[in-house]
Amino acid sequence: MGVLSWILNRFFRRAPARAVVAVPSARPSAADARRREPREPRTSAAEPAATPFPSAITHLPHPDRVAVESIPEREAVWLDAIERRVVAGDFDLPQLPSTTLAVVELAADPDAAAARLAALVERDPVLSSELLKTANSVLFSGTAPAQTLQQAVVRLGARQLRGLAFALQMKRVVSRAKGLTAYADSFWRQATSMAKLAREVAAAARLDEDEAFLVGLLHDIGKVPLLDLIAREVNQRSDVSRALVGRVFAKFHEQVGSQLATRWSLPFDLAQVAGCHHDFAANTASPRFAALASLVHGLDLQLALGSEPSFYELRQRPEFEVLGIAPEARGVLLKACVAAFQAAQAESNAFAAPRP
Repeated sequence: MGVLSWILNRFFRRAPARAVVAVPSARPSAADARRREPREPRTSAAEPAATPFPSAITHLPHPDRVAVESIPEREAVWLDAIERRVVAGDFDLPQLPSTTLAVVELAADPDAAAARLAALVERDPVLSSELLKTANSVLFSGTAPAQTLQQAVVRLGARQLRGLAFALQMKRVVSRAKGLTAYADSFWRQATSMAKLAREVAAAARLDEDEAFLVGLLHDIGKVPLLDLIAREVNQRSDVSRALVGRVFAKFHEQVGSQLATRWSLPFDLAQVAGCHHDFAANTASPRFAALASLVHGLDLQLALGSEPSFYELRQRPEFEVLGIAPEARGVLLKACVAAFQAAQAESNAFAAPRP
């Protein structure tokens, strides 16, 4: 399975689409618009089936938990060097390839024509091949195959194509952090998990689910160049401690995330959240999406720790108030989040195989 197909199957799993006939514009149909509207919040009458609580798994160091962890003297030296480089701007912010950037910018336009998107994708033969393959996969195929790039773009939809472009590039960059494979895998596990959790929470909060998915997937984007910086600073050693990685993330990932979001021309709300989500109350520009990012962080952490009592205690978190989710709806939502987390873990196990 190609990388593009793998990512779509992992992150945009939906029911198979109906047959689609090529149309000259990517303007969403009325049916598409209805599908993107927030779902009705789940109620006790529609309570999801019980899902066994997950066992503890390896997870990234959480910023709230690393301050008390000590690091060896040599890692203190590395940390000082990393801080000097971040402050001086002496690190690489990965760029989106020109084709990817053009696709992202055009796909953000609701009036963009499918033919124009297809013409951009056509510049990259590999992307073109993967797009057609994915459009005709079980996930998206209809009764008639997509025979042209334009038909493939229409079938996937511009919004999913935009999210895919971001995810694909982020995955490529993370995979370069040689010597830190375990942290790269853990980052990807967390990103995909939080994306799925964000979609569940968005349904209850009446937020746009596609935008919420991107917030979950990309709000920690600052960790991407930091993994690369750590690898370079420590000469790609494989024995870097969790405490060092955690401290680098805690101190710099929002600052670097804001810079990378600007470089990648992420949507306004997402760029704001990338720069401020742990202290979500301080984010006055995008308060609900910041609360969403903070909440899914907490949900993913307790699920990764396998801490069932602590997980269900999260229903008291202030983020729920900001998101407008009533207390009586939170228990049902948390149960749905357990199932979403379990699905994300099953899917992310395939991460190592298709590294670009």
